[in-house]
Amino acid sequence: MNFRLALKNLFSLSLMRILTAFISFALFGFIARVWGPDGLGEYSTIFTYFILLMQFPLLGLHIIVARDVAAQHDDMARYITASCMLSLCSSIVLAIVVCTVGWVGYDESMHWVFFVLALTCFPTAIIVSIESALIGREKMTVISKVNIIESIIRSVLSALLVVFGAPLIALVIVLLLGRFISLAFYLVEIRASIRVASRLIDLTLLKHLLKKVPLFFGILLFSASIGKLDLIFLSLTEDGMREAGIYSAAFKLYEMGIMVPAMISVVLFPVFSRLFIHNRKEFALQFSVITRLVSGIGLPCTIVVCALAGDILPMIFGRQYEESVFLFQLLSGAIFCTAIDQLLSIALLSAKQEKLELRVLASTFIVYVISLLFFIPLFGSLGAAIGTLMALIMKVLVRYYYASSIVGVSLASLKVHPLLASGAAMSLVMYWLSPNIAWSICLGLLTYLLVLLVLKGVTKSDLRQLQTVFVSNNRDADS
Repeated sequence: MNFRLALKNLFSLSLMRILTAFISFALFGFIARVWGPDGLGEYSTIFTYFILLMQFPLLGLHIIVARDVAAQHDDMARYITASCMLSLCSSIVLAIVVCTVGWVGYDESMHWVFFVLALTCFPTAIIVSIESALIGREKMTVISKVNIIESIIRSVLSALLVVFGAPLIALVIVLLLGRFISLAFYLVEIRASIRVASRLIDLTLLKHLLKKVPLFFGILLFSASIGKLDLIFLSLTEDGMREAGIYSAAFKLYEMGIMVPAMISVVLFPVFSRLFIHNRKEFALQFSVITRLVSGIGLPCTIVVCALAGDILPMIFGRQYEESVFLFQLLSGAIFCTAIDQLLSIALLSAKQEKLELRVLASTFIVYVISLLFFIPLFGSLGAAIGTLMALIMKVLVRYYYASSIVGVSLASLKVHPLLASGAAMSLVMYWLSPNIAWSICLGLLTYLLVLLVLKGVTKSDLRQLQTVFVSNNRDADS
């Protein structure tokens, strides 16, 4: 894959994530104001299940399909057929589980809602198979267009239904309709690749995929569940839909926030993958520099967002969500943890330590579930935020442990102490000047920079190293 095509795919992926996130965010903000916390809680719960169901039909094998199709483009039809067979079978089980959860765990008014939701598994099963193959063919532009179109149609129709007073099940039917629209676009795209005369059903390939299921499904189960079970657990409690609605307002802002570290990881992964191969000593140096700069920018941003949370959240969702302010402040800390976690993940993956990923995710998942089961019954939505933050802190610590032993990353090289001291000084200044928010932010940022420079948290050589890594990467990629 040439560098220009890589940039095009990166741009397409970025555009898709940004547009779909903003469109979804706008819809949730509208529903929050019209339906209130209880209605928002119901829709957020269903949408969380919907997002989970979009990831599970292929059992985590999308990585295998994309990788193998990338190596052998002519096998695209066989891989789509085999993965469709597998994902459709798993979708039957998923649909039964979803219906059972809806019938047993929720009120009677939600039963048929979950039945319609379960039907989305079947078009999704074919969609994820096709998308995986298209990723292997480096057709991210196609995937981006289809996802944006589905998101726009889904959001516009849902907003109109809310305006006209339609029930929740109507919005779930829209989710199902959106899946079929995406499927239609994808079938048109691949029609030239699927030929009836070809030997599409390959039992050997199917067996090969099945052997990969345990490892990759484990990774998928843990990674997809972390950050989703909080809302589901909340919705299952007494007065759960209102608590889920209050939590959803803060969580949607959190989801928007973690887009930034996700985009950074997409950009940096190929940079460090190449650097690790060519010069491991330089890899450790450059990784430490970029981690310091990302955390050095991210920490003051987190502190400012926490200070402005009391104005931001009610302005978007309404005054009835003032309870969500403290939840959002906690989740802002989770955004910062996510940024550090993404960088540490890049270090491990660049060092080809994929098996450690399962250990990291498994240990984090255990802490996450235990925290939610303990804190949610005690504190409701606050407990969900605490559990999520604790899980992400745990994730960072475990990743750091592996990164320090394998890649050579250390607290000293990351200059954690100057960073924490600068953040603490900024927080104290902003707290003392809190009645005047504008002055507190300005003087707080100035204090942060001064302390960081005095303690040499960031130096001129760091900035020169940052420029060097991208220049050398562009030269390597072009060659």
